[in-house]
Amino acid sequence: MVGWKIDRRMEASLVVEAHNRSLGHRQVEPEQLILHTDQGSQYRAADYRDLLREQKIVCSMSAKG
Repeated sequence: MVGWKIDRRMEASLVVEAHNRSLGHRQVEPEQLILHTDQGSQYRAADYRDLLREQKIVCSMSAKG
């Protein structure tokens, strides 16, 4: 874990901010990353998926259940 954000609610804006913080701490190009998450709604949100797509980050999600 490189970037994080804590809030009372788990929303897409929360994971977007944590993602942005993590990129600020690493000396790596975003297109070299593979980001693995569970299938929480915050990770499936259009804003978050668009951000990953724009930065050419490969998204990997765990299987259901």
